[in-house]
Amino acid sequence: MALGSIAHYVQRGGIYVCKVGGGQGGWGRDCEPVLALAFSPDSRLVASAHAGLRPEYGLVKVWDAGSGRVVRTFLGHHGPVRSVCFSADGRSIVSAGVWTRSSGRSHGEIAIWDVASGRRSVALEEKDGAIASLTVSADDQVLAGAVRVNDLGSVTRLWNMAGRVLSRSLTKHPTRINEVAFSTKGGRLAIGGPLDAVPGRIASSFDGVGFRATDYRWRGGNLTVVDAETGKPLWNKRDFKGPVTAVAFSPDGRRLAALAEIIDWKHLPRQSWPVTVGAEWRIIDPESGHSLLTQACDFSLDAVAFVPGRPEFITCSADNSIRIWDSSTGRITRTLKKAHGLRTSPTFQPTILHTNWPIALAFQPDRRTLVSVRRDAGLQSWDLGNCEETRRGDDCSGTFNSAAFSPDARLLAASKDSSTSEVEVRLLQSGEVRATLKTPETATDLVFLSPQALLIGFAGGRTELFDMADFSRVHLCDAGEKVCYTSCWSDHLRGAGFDSASDTPHRPSVPVFATGHPDGSVRFWDWNGRILSERKIQAAGIDALAVSRQGDSFYTGDELGAVKSWAVASMRTRSTLRSGGGRISDICLSTNGRFLAAADARNIVTLWDTVEKRELLKVQLDLRVGSLAFSADASMLAVGCWNNEIMLFETGEPALLNVLAR
Repeated sequence: MALGSIAHYVQRGGIYVCKVGGGQGGWGRDCEPVLALAFSPDSRLVASAHAGLRPEYGLVKVWDAGSGRVVRTFLGHHGPVRSVCFSADGRSIVSAGVWTRSSGRSHGEIAIWDVASGRRSVALEEKDGAIASLTVSADDQVLAGAVRVNDLGSVTRLWNMAGRVLSRSLTKHPTRINEVAFSTKGGRLAIGGPLDAVPGRIASSFDGVGFRATDYRWRGGNLTVVDAETGKPLWNKRDFKGPVTAVAFSPDGRRLAALAEIIDWKHLPRQSWPVTVGAEWRIIDPESGHSLLTQACDFSLDAVAFVPGRPEFITCSADNSIRIWDSSTGRITRTLKKAHGLRTSPTFQPTILHTNWPIALAFQPDRRTLVSVRRDAGLQSWDLGNCEETRRGDDCSGTFNSAAFSPDARLLAASKDSSTSEVEVRLLQSGEVRATLKTPETATDLVFLSPQALLIGFAGGRTELFDMADFSRVHLCDAGEKVCYTSCWSDHLRGAGFDSASDTPHRPSVPVFATGHPDGSVRFWDWNGRILSERKIQAAGIDALAVSRQGDSFYTGDELGAVKSWAVASMRTRSTLRSGGGRISDICLSTNGRFLAAADARNIVTLWDTVEKRELLKVQLDLRVGSLAFSADASMLAVGCWNNEIMLFETGEPALLNVLAR
């Protein structure tokens, strides 16, 4: 993977890599809890620091940045590994962890690993305290670490790459050190942390007889740049609004970025704790210490990195956002939203309000417009070019139970939850109600069989076919209880529909819809509501069904969580895309048949390439998925969720393009 990629992680266990500037690539992997990441100098490898599945074990993994394959796993740490970095030549990895001894005191440990052989070349224990941060000089000669002696004292210690101590106390600080970083040009070392610590409230046992401990409050922030050889301060900034938590030099060494968290202290009678209420960042001239740009924000900032070759830097936050900033103006150029550590793409635009969960989605033929039907009977559309809402229709009363769009995106049919069961048919462009179809009960399924034919399904299996030319009911059949429906509409049926004059359809022997049943059988039906073919294809009940536009294959999702591909002619399975998991609630096949998306009862959305038969993306969402839709050219997948969000995924590079949320 080339320069300009982003690697980020979720602490509970997940690593994700994507590109800053679009294009192909990107992956995500579940793993042990992650505490730190680092790219190799050539961006081909990613090193991750892990806590391990047990507290007494820590490990380091090396990943291929292009494929996501684990290249090496380094074992040997006696506790969580909290810092990791590559040497400047990329041949070695340096990791630092916390080793809690039997006495209860925290020691630090450092290991240097050879990437090629996987051998640990250096292992040393730092008895003075835990190592909070670690960095390697640009010439690969010096290793600097922040050693936390206690809450009221930290030192910056230097080692050579053989593990020998060069300076036990290059600098001393009366508070903790949060971050150290070598200049990319060498010779300078940036050190960030709080300005000072003041005694807070005294915590004691409730009976007043047991333990007593002083709670220290961090005040202000301090950033110091020192000469890496002598430890002489070159300049320092003591006016940050909170403790400095992250620092980074630009690749050319001409700029220094620093983050500080703004905290507020909450108090109980025997306890105080900090709450992050905002953050401050600065771009600083490393030579003079002059602040080139300063900005405060009302969200947290946890890490910072410069984008190689661009006047931009990247921050990540506790609100699951990665923001890309213009380092000359301070403006946010892109915001990458991630859901549960989802890999991200840089084309995020401002959020769009969505007042109720979406039950149906459709792309307009121009691919630039997305239309959503809401549960509260509202209709919204967005221009995907600038992500601006172009229409909001709130003139309907009641609630919609289900909805469907015609294949040509001209009509919208929606079933209303009301005392008088009915289905409204509207013109999508104007929102005008063309017809109100009276039904015996509330419809549970709506499927357009063609632009001129609508199927309405009911809970007991009653199925009605309506002609959209005059909005009359043409046929009635019984499909059976607890069935799922899908259209078999294809290009050769374009223009096909019902002949209202004779009440006979065109091409009566062509299947126009299919049903999946709880006994594992599939049925194909013609225009007259007659069964053309039927076969029990599996034991598990079928809960979702999709037929390709070519008419030669279909896909099923069942109650056991399996997703399979089948041949229509032989009714035999072609491939199994997923063998099990949560019950499949919905599947959606792209128009060209290249991509298949499925949502299950565990709120997981999965995207497959049906030609290469490989999984492209798996996303864990917070709430149930209400709708899935592909654009006409199959380049985007829209996912509507009950947490009032619509997410757009690019199928070429499985990545979150946009979140349209409240």
